Amino acid sequence: MRIRGFLRRIPPALLLLSLSLHFFTIVLYVRLPLKLAAVTIYPVWVWGAIGLALATFCYLFSKTRGSLSIILLWTFTILTLADEAGPLARLATAPMEEAAPEEHAEPPEKSP
Repeated sequence: MRIRGFLRRIPPALLLLSLSLHFFTIVLYVRLPLKLAAVTIYPVWVWGAIGLALATFCYLFSKTRGSLSIILLWTFTILTLADEAGPLARLATAPMEEAAPEEHAEPPEKSP
């Protein structure tokens, strides 16, 4: 019986840990305090992967809406804060076409 009680506490603990990691990640990457600059050396998606893993394990243990909400929150955070998200979004656009070279206006003549 004691093991079941312990196992019931794991999903809420994982969810709380993932949510608190999300809060600190947002604060660190938005405010960029100098004292904690070593944390922001890693890209935001590294912290997001950890938070997503915690929320996913929570979802595997107990299928709750809270864990799905945290998974969606982490996904949205990674897509908006990650520096790599912009170039990845441009992959869906058509590539630039080569244009014909344009004639440039002649430079004005220098007066002697």
